[in-house]
Amino acid sequence: MKKLSYLFLALILTVSLTACGNSAGTAGSPSASAPGSSAPSGNAGEYAYVVGHYGGITGNVATAGSNGYDAIKLAIKLWNEKGGVLGGKIGLEFYDDGATTEGAVKGVSYLIDEKGVDGIIGSQLSGNIQATGDLVEASEIPEVATGMNPAWLQKGWTYLFRALPNSSGGAAPLVDAMEKLESDKIASLVYQDDGNISAYKQVKTEIESR
Repeated sequence: MKKLSYLFLALILTVSLTACGNSAGTAGSPSASAPGSSAPSGNAGEYAYVVGHYGGITGNVATAGSNGYDAIKLAIKLWNEKGGVLGGKIGLEFYDDGATTEGAVKGVSYLIDEKGVDGIIGSQLSGNIQATGDLVEASEIPEVATGMNPAWLQKGWTYLFRALPNSSGGAAPLVDAMEKLESDKIASLVYQDDGNISAYKQVKTEIESR
Protein backbone atom coordinates (compact mmCIF):
# COMPACT_ATOMS: atom_id res chain seq x y z
CA MET A 1 0.00 0.00 0.00
CA LYS A 2 2.86 2.38 0.85
CA LYS A 3 4.48 1.75 -2.53
CA LEU A 4 1.21 2.43 -4.36
CA SER A 5 0.72 5.62 -2.34
CA TYR A 6 4.11 6.89 -3.46
CA LEU A 7 3.34 5.93 -7.04
CA PHE A 8 0.08 7.87 -6.81
CA LEU A 9 2.00 10.92 -5.60
CA ALA A 10 4.35 10.51 -8.55
CA LEU A 11 1.35 10.39 -10.90
CA ILE A 12 0.01 13.66 -9.51
CA LEU A 13 3.36 15.42 -9.84
CA THR A 14 3.84 14.03 -13.34
CA VAL A 15 0.44 15.28 -14.49
CA SER A 16 1.17 18.68 -12.98
CA LEU A 17 4.21 18.87 -15.25
CA THR A 18 2.23 17.86 -18.34
CA ALA A 19 -0.12 20.78 -17.81
CA CYS A 20 2.85 23.11 -18.28
CA GLY A 21 4.39 21.14 -21.22
CA ASN A 22 6.69 16.02 -31.09
CA SER A 23 6.02 12.65 -31.36
CA ALA A 24 4.60 10.66 -34.24
CA GLY A 25 2.01 7.94 -33.99
CA THR A 26 -0.99 6.34 -35.57
CA ALA A 27 -4.44 7.21 -34.26
CA GLY A 28 -5.95 4.48 -32.12
CA SER A 29 -2.71 2.61 -31.62
CA PRO A 30 -0.30 1.75 -28.81
CA SER A 31 3.04 3.51 -28.91
CA ALA A 32 5.20 1.96 -26.25
CA SER A 33 8.43 2.44 -28.19
CA ALA A 34 8.08 6.02 -29.40
CA PRO A 35 11.39 7.92 -29.60
CA GLY A 36 12.45 9.01 -26.15
CA SER A 37 9.74 6.96 -24.46
CA SER A 38 10.20 5.57 -20.98
CA ALA A 39 8.03 2.64 -21.93
CA PRO A 40 8.91 -0.99 -21.32
CA SER A 41 10.42 -2.37 -24.49
CA GLY A 42 9.86 -6.10 -24.27
CA ASN A 43 11.38 -6.25 -20.77
CA ALA A 44 8.76 -4.97 -18.35
CA GLY A 45 10.48 -6.91 -15.55
CA GLU A 46 13.05 -4.14 -15.11
CA TYR A 47 10.30 -1.78 -13.92
CA ALA A 48 8.74 -1.87 -10.47
CA TYR A 49 5.77 0.14 -11.72
CA VAL A 50 4.21 0.69 -15.12
CA VAL A 51 2.18 3.83 -15.75
CA GLY A 52 -0.24 4.03 -18.67
CA HIS A 53 -1.20 7.15 -20.57
CA TYR A 54 -3.88 7.59 -23.24
CA GLY A 55 -4.14 10.78 -25.25
CA GLY A 56 -4.13 12.21 -28.74
CA ILE A 57 -0.80 12.81 -30.47
CA THR A 58 -2.81 12.63 -33.69
CA GLY A 59 -6.22 14.15 -34.35
CA ASN A 60 -7.67 17.52 -33.41
CA VAL A 61 -5.48 18.19 -30.37
CA ALA A 62 -2.25 16.67 -31.68
CA THR A 63 -0.02 19.60 -30.69
CA ALA A 64 -1.22 19.72 -27.10
CA GLY A 65 -1.32 15.94 -26.91
CA SER A 66 2.25 15.59 -28.16
CA ASN A 67 3.50 18.24 -25.76
CA GLY A 68 1.76 16.52 -22.87
CA TYR A 69 3.16 13.11 -23.85
CA ASP A 70 6.67 14.56 -24.08
CA ALA A 71 6.25 16.13 -20.64
CA ILE A 72 5.17 12.80 -19.15
CA LYS A 73 8.21 11.06 -20.66
CA LEU A 74 10.46 13.78 -19.27
CA ALA A 75 8.90 13.59 -15.81
CA ILE A 76 9.30 9.81 -15.65
CA LYS A 77 12.88 10.10 -16.90
CA LEU A 78 13.65 12.56 -14.09
CA TRP A 79 11.96 10.34 -11.50
CA ASN A 80 14.00 7.34 -12.66
CA GLU A 81 17.25 9.30 -12.66
CA LYS A 82 16.61 10.05 -8.98
CA GLY A 83 15.99 6.41 -8.16
CA GLY A 84 12.33 6.03 -9.12
CA VAL A 85 9.65 5.44 -6.47
CA LEU A 86 11.05 3.82 -3.31
CA GLY A 87 13.94 2.57 -5.39
CA GLY A 88 11.75 1.09 -8.14
CA LYS A 89 11.97 2.35 -11.72
CA ILE A 90 8.85 3.53 -13.55
CA GLY A 91 7.92 2.30 -17.02
CA LEU A 92 5.48 3.94 -19.42
CA GLU A 93 2.90 2.47 -21.79
CA PHE A 94 1.15 4.87 -24.19
CA TYR A 95 -1.92 4.59 -26.40
CA ASP A 96 -2.66 7.22 -29.04
CA ASP A 97 -6.45 7.58 -28.91
CA GLY A 98 -6.56 10.09 -31.78
CA ALA A 99 -8.49 12.46 -29.47
CA THR A 100 -11.67 10.41 -29.99
CA THR A 101 -14.00 8.86 -27.45
CA GLU A 102 -13.86 5.49 -29.21
CA GLY A 103 -10.07 5.61 -29.21
CA ALA A 104 -10.00 6.50 -25.52
CA VAL A 105 -12.17 3.50 -24.61
CA LYS A 106 -9.92 1.20 -26.64
CA GLY A 107 -6.85 2.79 -25.10
CA VAL A 108 -7.97 2.39 -21.50
CA SER A 109 -8.98 -1.22 -22.16
CA TYR A 110 -5.58 -1.87 -23.74
CA LEU A 111 -3.67 -0.35 -20.83
CA ILE A 112 -5.68 -2.21 -18.20
CA ASP A 113 -6.28 -5.59 -19.83
CA GLU A 114 -3.19 -6.08 -21.98
CA LYS A 115 -0.52 -4.09 -20.18
CA GLY A 116 -1.68 -4.42 -16.58
CA VAL A 117 -0.62 -0.90 -15.66
CA ASP A 118 -0.40 0.19 -12.03
CA GLY A 119 -1.72 3.71 -12.61
CA ILE A 120 -3.08 5.82 -15.47
CA ILE A 121 -2.42 9.37 -16.60
CA GLY A 122 -5.64 10.31 -18.33
CA SER A 123 -6.58 12.40 -21.32
CA GLN A 124 -6.74 16.19 -21.33
CA LEU A 125 -10.21 15.87 -22.90
CA SER A 126 -12.95 15.72 -20.28
CA GLY A 127 -15.34 13.87 -22.60
CA ASN A 128 -12.82 11.06 -23.05
CA ILE A 129 -12.28 10.84 -19.30
CA GLN A 130 -16.02 10.56 -18.72
CA ALA A 131 -16.34 7.91 -21.43
CA THR A 132 -13.70 5.72 -19.78
CA GLY A 133 -14.45 6.43 -16.12
CA ASP A 134 -16.50 3.29 -15.52
CA LEU A 135 -13.71 1.12 -16.94
CA VAL A 136 -11.15 2.74 -14.67
CA GLU A 137 -13.42 2.52 -11.63
CA ALA A 138 -14.12 -1.17 -12.24
CA SER A 139 -10.40 -1.92 -12.55
CA GLU A 140 -9.61 -0.16 -9.23
CA ILE A 141 -6.56 1.39 -10.87
CA PRO A 142 -6.01 5.07 -9.96
CA GLU A 143 -6.17 7.61 -12.77
CA VAL A 144 -5.02 11.22 -12.58
CA ALA A 145 -6.14 13.46 -15.44
CA THR A 146 -6.20 17.11 -16.51
CA GLY A 147 -9.63 17.56 -18.11
CA MET A 148 -11.03 20.86 -16.82
CA ASN A 149 -14.77 20.13 -16.89
CA PRO A 150 -16.04 19.72 -13.29
CA ALA A 151 -18.58 17.06 -14.39
CA TRP A 152 -16.30 14.03 -14.46
CA LEU A 153 -15.50 14.36 -10.76
CA GLN A 154 -19.16 14.61 -9.86
CA LYS A 155 -20.08 11.02 -10.77
CA GLY A 156 -19.07 9.33 -7.53
CA TRP A 157 -15.96 7.68 -8.97
CA THR A 158 -13.35 6.93 -6.31
CA TYR A 159 -10.36 6.03 -8.50
CA LEU A 160 -10.30 9.17 -10.68
CA PHE A 161 -8.51 12.31 -9.58
CA ARG A 162 -7.63 15.74 -10.94
CA ALA A 163 -4.22 17.34 -10.35
CA LEU A 164 -5.41 20.82 -11.36
CA PRO A 165 -8.31 23.16 -10.52
CA ASN A 166 -11.37 22.76 -12.74
CA SER A 167 -12.50 25.45 -15.15
CA SER A 168 -15.22 26.83 -12.86
CA GLY A 169 -12.64 28.72 -10.81
CA GLY A 170 -11.71 31.07 -13.63
CA ALA A 171 -15.11 32.49 -14.55
CA ALA A 172 -15.62 34.91 -11.64
CA PRO A 173 -12.10 36.44 -11.76
CA LEU A 174 -12.46 36.98 -15.52
CA VAL A 175 -15.74 38.85 -15.10
CA ASP A 176 -14.26 40.77 -12.16
CA ALA A 177 -11.48 41.95 -14.47
CA MET A 178 -14.02 42.96 -17.13
CA GLU A 179 -15.87 45.08 -14.58
CA LYS A 180 -12.65 46.67 -13.37
CA LEU A 181 -11.77 47.61 -16.95
CA GLU A 182 -15.36 48.80 -17.50
CA SER A 183 -15.70 46.42 -20.43
CA ASP A 184 -19.17 45.17 -21.30
CA LYS A 185 -18.31 43.01 -24.31
CA ILE A 186 -16.26 39.86 -24.64
CA ALA A 187 -15.47 37.72 -27.68
CA SER A 188 -14.71 34.04 -27.33
CA LEU A 189 -13.31 31.45 -29.72
CA VAL A 190 -14.44 28.11 -28.35
CA TYR A 191 -12.89 24.80 -29.34
CA GLN A 192 -15.74 22.31 -29.66
CA ASP A 193 -14.79 19.79 -27.02
CA ASP A 194 -16.52 19.09 -23.73
CA GLY A 195 -14.10 20.98 -21.49
CA ASN A 196 -13.91 24.16 -23.55
CA ILE A 197 -17.67 24.33 -24.10
CA SER A 198 -18.18 23.90 -20.36
CA ALA A 199 -15.74 26.73 -19.58
CA TYR A 200 -17.47 29.02 -22.09
CA LYS A 201 -20.87 28.32 -20.54
CA GLN A 202 -19.52 29.03 -17.06
CA VAL A 203 -18.21 32.45 -18.13
CA LYS A 204 -21.48 33.20 -19.95
CA THR A 205 -23.52 32.27 -16.87
CA GLU A 206 -21.30 34.43 -14.65
CA ILE A 207 -21.74 37.44 -16.96
CA GLU A 208 -25.51 36.98 -17.09
CA SER A 209 -25.72 36.77 -13.29
CA ARG A 210 -24.16 40.22 -12.76
